[in-house]
Amino acid sequence: MLYMVTNTLPLSAANHNASLSSPSPTIMFPIYHISKFLETNYTNNESFSLARLGRDETTQATRYPNTTLLKSSGEYVVEIGLGSEGLLAHLLFDTGSTFMWWQCLPSSSCFKQEDTFYDSELSGTYQEVNCFDEVCNIELPFIDGCLDEEEVCNYKIQYSDNRRSIGIMANDKVSNEDGSWSEYVYFGCGRNNTGDAFHGTYSGVLGFAFDPYSFPFQVGATRFSFCLDSIENDGSALYLHKIPTFQNDDVAFVVPLRHSSTRPQAYYLGFKGITIAGKKVPISANKWKINSAGQYGVMIDSGTLITRFPGEVYEEIRNQFVKEVWAYEPSSNKVHNMLDTCYEIDGDSVDDFPTMSFHFGDGMAIRLNPNHIMYRIRFGMYCLAFAAMHQIEPVTILGSHQIQGTRITVDAVAQTVRILPHQC
Repeated sequence: MLYMVTNTLPLSAANHNASLSSPSPTIMFPIYHISKFLETNYTNNESFSLARLGRDETTQATRYPNTTLLKSSGEYVVEIGLGSEGLLAHLLFDTGSTFMWWQCLPSSSCFKQEDTFYDSELSGTYQEVNCFDEVCNIELPFIDGCLDEEEVCNYKIQYSDNRRSIGIMANDKVSNEDGSWSEYVYFGCGRNNTGDAFHGTYSGVLGFAFDPYSFPFQVGATRFSFCLDSIENDGSALYLHKIPTFQNDDVAFVVPLRHSSTRPQAYYLGFKGITIAGKKVPISANKWKINSAGQYGVMIDSGTLITRFPGEVYEEIRNQFVKEVWAYEPSSNKVHNMLDTCYEIDGDSVDDFPTMSFHFGDGMAIRLNPNHIMYRIRFGMYCLAFAAMHQIEPVTILGSHQIQGTRITVDAVAQTVRILPHQC
């Protein structure tokens, strides 16, 4: 079962009398791949592909064992209005983050960003959080409480690559693109942000983990749905509350959510196994279940590019994949430390590579075509888009490259995930 936090009231209900008992029927936010906003910082496709892998590798190593060390990059951003003026900003969409924050003016130090800066002094609905407010919970790793006899609550986010965001806890209104919906949320107002983390692609983090401080829970949305579009397309939509009906809804299937006592904020799935070219990979069913130590299990993570498996699981998958790719020999050229199985091919199509399927029970499966399981480095060079984890506790993390084009609906009340393949 999905872990439900019951000892904390919805944070947005405080101070502004937010109505959570009558949620809006459908709230939509645009969601884009960050490449839409990237400047031309890369000389060619290969440098861009390797840069994406580098960000993913650097930030993944310490993502889960210690919640004070978080990711500072991801693949997708949500467009959302901030403050009384509804200033449009792009915030990193991350189901693995519990906290939401964005850069604020006035500030002593800030990251580069292309979005217009949110100025707390210009928002007529902005309020600072008093350090005696119950929201200022110093037992949480990202809240510092009162400093130097101040009365305002402070926060500090330390990232895995020594980047950080420091500021104060605040409360303000957020809205959708046309201003037809708005709600008050608590967030971190970042005023001292060090490190070149954003490259102009976004101005903060929109945490979507299962936690009272995350965005969906603050606005009372016990149900949300997202689809991660490809780099080449123009984006898709994130929905809250009531989810619209999509074409081919009859092919969707429902998977139970699971609970891990060591990571209660994560969205775990009921997972059954993997097949490659229709053949089952011989992996013990125990590797897909969460054990008493909170190890193993399978989680969704929108902030991760490459799907990661425990080391011994990955070896079984890789070895069987190599056997099925009978037409090619793995390349001896090592293009990146994280990906160890690459192929140099004639042309630029991977259609003759095998398919892979993720199975969830009762015959339900996501079928991954070759472009979902192969990562393009450059013209004619592709790598198996999976990696082994050795630095963190054994767990399988489904990355955005594999679930790209799949609509996923998380229902916290029903404790299920609804999966609709290829419906961005």
